[in-house]
Amino acid sequence: MPNNSSNFFDQPRNHSLIKLRVFEDTLKLALAIAGRISGLSEFGNSFCYIDLFAGQGKYSDGTLGSPIIALETCNRQIENSNNKLTKIDLILVEKDESNTIKLKENISDYIESDVNSKVSVEIISDEWELAIPKIKKKLSVSDWGFVFADPFSTELNISHFENAFKLFSDLKDYLILFNFQALRRLMGGDKVCQNIIEKCCGINIEDLDHSEKGFRKIQESIRNKLNFKKYATGVAITSSRKEKLLISDFFFLVLATSSFAVINGFLDTYEKIIIEIKQSQTQRSLPFEPDESNELLQKIITVLKEQSPISYEEMAMQLHNSFISWKRALQFLRYTIPNSKNINDALYRLYSEGKVRISASENLFYRRTKGKLKIVKTNSAARKIQIRYTG
Repeated sequence: MPNNSSNFFDQPRNHSLIKLRVFEDTLKLALAIAGRISGLSEFGNSFCYIDLFAGQGKYSDGTLGSPIIALETCNRQIENSNNKLTKIDLILVEKDESNTIKLKENISDYIESDVNSKVSVEIISDEWELAIPKIKKKLSVSDWGFVFADPFSTELNISHFENAFKLFSDLKDYLILFNFQALRRLMGGDKVCQNIIEKCCGINIEDLDHSEKGFRKIQESIRNKLNFKKYATGVAITSSRKEKLLISDFFFLVLATSSFAVINGFLDTYEKIIIEIKQSQTQRSLPFEPDESNELLQKIITVLKEQSPISYEEMAMQLHNSFISWKRALQFLRYTIPNSKNINDALYRLYSEGKVRISASENLFYRRTKGKLKIVKTNSAARKIQIRYTG
């Protein structure tokens, strides 16, 4: 949750609600996966949530921000009858003193109401880099983890982030928001502006432009910095003006994880939001492109022509590398988002046309109902399915 601007916390803008919904669903899934496993280590199957830019915890109108959303989500998980997590620790970092005071008040009000004793909260009033020793100590004794970085503008140094967390890659997920619009405003600036761009996303100012190419450069650089995680993908999020969402790409939300299920759930939520926006009567209506413009299908064919046979997992990873634009997602809808459901639809079309062969046990991928393929949800299943392009 951003930590700047005196009136930022008065009321959330529509695009902030989109970001928070993706965040909540992704954290919920990561917790659910962790909660299904018992006896993982000597730590007793513990989970640690880290918020590097916690802000005030909620907006003045009562809308919850990331810290309290996380606290509610963790509390629901620990009280789930099927939960096997024994402890969840939350570390909330906020450098602004006035925001920290409000955060403590908001968190205290919630904790006093109804929070399980197995859920603990620590608030650190400092720069996130200076809080790293405490964060590392907590992560080192936690089996699972989720780190959320949502700076107001360009405050995150991606190289510092990489150095701080690369040793905690196993069973830890990372969700980061980049303000592409703020970066674009620095284009053409002096040496100071160039340094800000380089520290924020690891690219030179010459590599950044106002087009989709600029987004792709940022995505490539960020992925390189987060290569300690097996899966990584990013989606563009729009901004809003006068309470209406724009048809544009302003922010870039990146997820790095070791779980195929988590990354697929992240993309599922993003697609659901796109569908809801399309169906909303308050938004500008954009016609779907015809089936001939099936962008995802063409990307799959390109991957298969270059590498065949290939595992479902490797193919999906390459599709996740592609830039996922908010604007284009509204135009092409299901054909742009590379989640398992849409990948399956495209694969079944190629399979029906005799253009691919799929090697997998029947209970792993195929359904008896014609026209349906099982959604791939696990790392092991994604590795076992082999796809060969026959043209």
